[in-house]
Amino acid sequence: MVPIPCPDMEQITQIIGAALLLSAYGATQLKWMRQESLVYNLFNFIGGLLLAIDAYRIGQWGFMVLEGAWGLLSLPGLWRALRPSA
Repeated sequence: MVPIPCPDMEQITQIIGAALLLSAYGATQLKWMRQESLVYNLFNFIGGLLLAIDAYRIGQWGFMVLEGAWGLLSLPGLWRALRPSA
């Protein structure tokens, strides 16, 4: 039996960040989730933040800008989702 290599912590944060972004995107495309929902915006914020931090750490500046913007652009939606309806 061939041993399966265990990803290091760097890869685990990348996988979690990517999984959060892709699951939010996929769920909205399949109409399982609304873009206005708390979960959608939280997944986008956390996923973008994790990937931006990791990109910064390894000096991937373009990727850091992309993912940082992704996370920051989710903040208004996150704010609206957390704010009580009038």
